[in-house]
Amino acid sequence: MELKASVITFLITFCCLLVLIQARRLNETKKNVKEYDEQECQKILDESGSMVRPVVMVGVNKFVATLPEVNNHCEMGGKLYKGFNEYKKCLKGLARQALHILNQGIRKFMRSLCNSTKKKEVALRDLNCADKSTLRGWTQCIETTNLQLDWVYRNSSQDDVLGNLCCVYSEALDCVRSQTNTKSGCDKKANTTKFFTSSIDFVFKDVMDFVCGNYQGKDDCVKKNPEGLKKLRSINSSKQPILNNAFLIEPLIKTVARLSSEDEE
Repeated sequence: MELKASVITFLITFCCLLVLIQARRLNETKKNVKEYDEQECQKILDESGSMVRPVVMVGVNKFVATLPEVNNHCEMGGKLYKGFNEYKKCLKGLARQALHILNQGIRKFMRSLCNSTKKKEVALRDLNCADKSTLRGWTQCIETTNLQLDWVYRNSSQDDVLGNLCCVYSEALDCVRSQTNTKSGCDKKANTTKFFTSSIDFVFKDVMDFVCGNYQGKDDCVKKNPEGLKKLRSINSSKQPILNNAFLIEPLIKTVARLSSEDEE
């Protein structure tokens, strides 16, 4: 009996010691996590946001066309990922979760492009086979998406904000499918439109699945949100001034934060 009591006492002491060690480790981890004030957070957002357009090749004079250009592009993508990883510390709740998922999407996009010389060559094949209208069409579609996201954040009612946000995604895909093309006489394996629709999927699909659930397909938007869809389609970057914001990311995260605050009310 004495031996059994000693064993039990030892086990209890050992477990308590493990708990204390783990608590100390967690405390040290918290101490080592950098916390940012509001001004620092805005600086991180501005610096990271300024890289989004060039990383997604919007508003550029030409698509990347050589391996050295792809390598520089991949390096910038890595900096963008690290920047948003830091900015994530400035957010809370649903917005923080959404940015984390979105940033993983950015990482997947960059890996699909940058992980090997073969992947870089496939991307170059698709980009070099883009017809003359694709550069303008791609930029117009994604600038419009940015304007739509900003409109959803600023103008949607509490009842409409989720549906409007989720319909932006299907509208972006539809626009890219209609405005990007592979030029004739090019490599038969090249598919410029698939490159760009896949890029959108890599970056946005997971975060839209997280926020929207089943409410993200074009058919759902037509059935459930015809008025919102009509308003979104009236927004066009060729007719409206370009926004000077953290491109795509800022209006998306602000909208998600609105959803989070409305859930709490």
